[in-house]
Amino acid sequence: MREGVVARLSEVVESIEANIEVTAACGRQGATKLLQMARLDLLCEIHEISDSELLGFAEELARRHPTREGSVVYLAERRRERASGG
Repeated sequence: MREGVVARLSEVVESIEANIEVTAACGRQGATKLLQMARLDLLCEIHEISDSELLGFAEELARRHPTREGSVVYLAERRRERASGG
């Protein structure tokens, strides 16, 4: 059963990624950030990452990189871009 849920959520993530590209291209920063947050939430669900694990990760990033690059959303977006060859 979990495999079916993961497959469906993965499809939603793909759809969100396409919408992130559209909203970013249209200059809709707020909408883009919301979609990135939704994507991150679903990825955490898919990979069974707890809120406390994500918070610990975000805190460590912020400690190491106290700039915009330290944000989890920014990291998630950069990782997606690298994976797609961008």
